[in-house]
Amino acid sequence: EEIHADILIISNKYKKVALSHRMADCPVLILEDRKIGKTAIAHCGIYHINRGLPQALIEEMINNQGSNPENLYLYIGSYIHKESYIYDTYPKQATNKDIWKDAIEKEKDGYHIDLLKAITNQIEKYNIKEVVISPINTADKNNNYASHYEVVHGNNNKLGQNIVGFYYK
Repeated sequence: EEIHADILIISNKYKKVALSHRMADCPVLILEDRKIGKTAIAHCGIYHINRGLPQALIEEMINNQGSNPENLYLYIGSYIHKESYIYDTYPKQATNKDIWKDAIEKEKDGYHIDLLKAITNQIEKYNIKEVVISPINTADKNNNYASHYEVVHGNNNKLGQNIVGFYYK
């Protein structure tokens, strides 16, 4: 079933029901509270990051689901890394200066976008128990992962979608 939402939450009473999101370069965040048995998922593209969705994900779990930040485990799925994500001009989507602090750097070949830094800028104030970050750069030169950025720049071998998700056993 396809459900349109910024944040989707499921409890551990729904065994073997997978929550997942398709993606190509944008990280999918999975936030789990093992103590209360709830997990949230959110797709975080540049627009979502700019409007504070990573922070909203954490605040949803704390303010509306009853989580304690010290019981939260965050997984940041595969994404396009800073060395691969380059704009020729400053990205117009990056309007929130606090979120993008030290996350966009002008180099000789253009503006390098660090999605991970923009996410960590939002979550660092919370005392999250554990943060695990996927090492996978979707735009790397192997063809194991789809990358929208690479396709737009002529590498049709990276055409497709990836999927990131979870379920309770």
